[in-house]
Amino acid sequence: MSRGERRSNAVELLEDEQPDELRPVRVRRRFRHRHPVIVALLVGAAGVAVAAGWAGAADGSGSQVSALGREQRSSDVLPEALAEGLVATSARRLASDGDATFWVALNGEDRYCFVATISGLGAAGSACADESGLGRGVLLSINCPGTSVAAVLISDGTETPSVPGSWEQVSENVFVRAQ
Repeated sequence: MSRGERRSNAVELLEDEQPDELRPVRVRRRFRHRHPVIVALLVGAAGVAVAAGWAGAADGSGSQVSALGREQRSSDVLPEALAEGLVATSARRLASDGDATFWVALNGEDRYCFVATISGLGAAGSACADESGLGRGVLLSINCPGTSVAAVLISDGTETPSVPGSWEQVSENVFVRAQ
């Protein structure tokens, strides 16, 4: 259409012609009234997804380490000296091997922390990683006079650690260096 033409009832009129009947032209806009509702639903769904992700990270549900999703038991509680900087309610005991005991816990930044102690020596250590680091394996090594422990925390379903060396599996998520 040129600038001087109007459209009414799908009939083109020239500027000097009058239509038979003047009616207001109604423009249909898709989603005109639904648009705010759709936006509200999308924003609400995104908010629920984010909140669920935060809740999952805080309590371990939906985690790459299934032990974080179960209820905490008395044996899961970390020694007080090791709990600093960790979410105490997220700690789960994963395994024991000889004098070594292994836990997993989340820190305040939702990183997976692998914690180990060697009983009788007062030796302990920890190492933390994000989800991608956990997928590769979180290596923890404790060396003290007379003994040493090297272990790897891996995510559920990982068959062997990607860390070089010979490893023995002591639980679903923990491997120790073969002696």
